[in-house]
Amino acid sequence: LSFVSSSTGYSSARSSLRSSEIGEESFLSKCILNFFRQESLLSEARRLKLMKKSNISQFDRIAMELLETERCYVNDLSDIIQGYLNFFIGHREQFQMTVDDVSNTFGCIERIYLFNKRLFCQLDRTLLNVVQMARCFVDNIDGFKDYVTYCANYQKMVDTLANLVKNPNIVHCLSIRQAMLGHSLPLSAYLLKPVQRVLKYHLFMENVLKQSSESRVFSDADLATVKKALQCLTCLADKINEEKKRVEHWERVRELQSALHSWSLDKRDDLFEYGDLLLEGVFKIAGSKTNRQLFLFEEMLLIVKERNNALICKDYIMCSSIMLNESVGSDPLSFQVMSYDNPKIQYIFIATSLEQKRKWMKELKRMMLDHYDVKIPEKAKLLMLNTDNVAAKQPISAVSGECRKVPKYLEKKRKHRDASVPKTSVYRNRPVHGLKSATVGNKSVIDLNSPLLVLLLVFENILSVDILL
Repeated sequence: LSFVSSSTGYSSARSSLRSSEIGEESFLSKCILNFFRQESLLSEARRLKLMKKSNISQFDRIAMELLETERCYVNDLSDIIQGYLNFFIGHREQFQMTVDDVSNTFGCIERIYLFNKRLFCQLDRTLLNVVQMARCFVDNIDGFKDYVTYCANYQKMVDTLANLVKNPNIVHCLSIRQAMLGHSLPLSAYLLKPVQRVLKYHLFMENVLKQSSESRVFSDADLATVKKALQCLTCLADKINEEKKRVEHWERVRELQSALHSWSLDKRDDLFEYGDLLLEGVFKIAGSKTNRQLFLFEEMLLIVKERNNALICKDYIMCSSIMLNESVGSDPLSFQVMSYDNPKIQYIFIATSLEQKRKWMKELKRMMLDHYDVKIPEKAKLLMLNTDNVAAKQPISAVSGECRKVPKYLEKKRKHRDASVPKTSVYRNRPVHGLKSATVGNKSVIDLNSPLLVLLLVFENILSVDILL
């Protein structure tokens, strides 16, 4: 059997190698007995009847293609489990494989197989009715949750298999199993099939919806069912992509942790404690030829220098104390980050493009707003995040070394604040002119619904020292 679908990209490739040519006829026969055979399907009679017609409708073509590709896919999953997974479970010690080796190679493919086996039977019972097929996806959408886990861990599966095939005995074994199963593709290609399949389901519903808009043969209820199925499957694909991205970030942080030298912050050496890695990028330091790698976590901005293929931690600023100047000097690509807790920590970076700068400015502002002590209304947040201040405003008075020279006005304000504000105070005690304020205990709390505050926040480059800190 060799079936290729042009619209879904799914294919089931089996070679014409006969079991007698391999020598394990009983094993191959056992596998074939578990296959879903086309002639045994409930919908086969209707399919044969449709094939005799001279003009098959597009809906019938879509339904037949969906069912046939699903049948081939479920059979392929059965091959993986019977031909590879079960074999390695039984011969694990012989090949010096650990339980984790087997688990990390095949993931949750057994649960996926059982789910898709049930799904296929339900699709078959619809007798090639595309609306009822759409209802099957709506009713079973929760069963696709294992695909999220499988796709997120797929790269780990590939890496584990690549490590296992360094063993010549395992390579020889995989070659024999592939021939016994009649596969023209290796195990690695079959492990990719669940990832490919789950991200193709929504294409069937898109085709149905497209044809329905052209032919207009569906009732409102049927059309709503198809739209619901498309929405569920599209959301599933989005969730898979998000989880995959999250796992990739986790792997990146793990790599960063192992490559990072001179890193220690209050004995919190584990970078995972600072939240998800949101952004990373390379920036030039103003007035210098050197570069710095910036890693923005949910709780911290990490400033790193690469030296001899290793990463050296040069500095960090907690997101709760970041101050940001989006426009510095005449260079539209430059921006300045400072620490309110330690004004001596001050850097002027130059982005590689306006697109990179805008992306970083928006995310830095988001982190600053999320870590502010007072809850800021969502409308004010959106206004501030969508304000583009990348254009240059004022020249840089002094840029040298790593840009750590502290402006006199900032030192004066800091000293004045340290002398006048109690150490336990969270907010400034003096009210800001023009803003509504109330007193709670010994703290002055600003009314953040004031329109003036929004304007001040925007023009003062978000949470500036002079206004809110």
